[in-house]
Amino acid sequence: MRLATIVLAAALAPLAATAEDGHDDHLAELDGLRAVHAWTRATDATETLIFVEIQNEGEVAVTLEGAHADGLDATLVGFRLQDGSPVYEPVDAVPVAPGRELHLEPDGLAIRLTGLSTPLAEGEEMEMELVTSLGEIEIHVEVEAADAIAHSHAGHNH
Repeated sequence: MRLATIVLAAALAPLAATAEDGHDDHLAELDGLRAVHAWTRATDATETLIFVEIQNEGEVAVTLEGAHADGLDATLVGFRLQDGSPVYEPVDAVPVAPGRELHLEPDGLAIRLTGLSTPLAEGEEMEMELVTSLGEIEIHVEVEAADAIAHSHAGHNH
């Protein structure tokens, strides 16, 4: 009996640590679709790019269709170089097959928010929704340094 209690406690320890480590807001889920580590860069511009890891742990393909943010225009965009300069252009919905991941990251896919009326400072946070074929997922976006190339917890498992 005592061994069973110790084994059960050891099995639940990682779950308890995840709930208590303050990282719950780094993960949003909907029917097997996970959005992990949403972030943006600090800026005083009127637009910013949102990056996030999307994991489809479900059994059906899911399509990322776009995003919503209060009072802002949100557009799914893709990166390319045009005459040596970076350009982000609108893209159509993007499918995520079961068991696959989609990374919105610098120099790749992203969500462009336009219409910012105040600067975004490092350490601030904002809420927005990803629009998918399953429905909307509310994500918590952290503002990283202006020169960040990844979320400060990149590589941290949830």
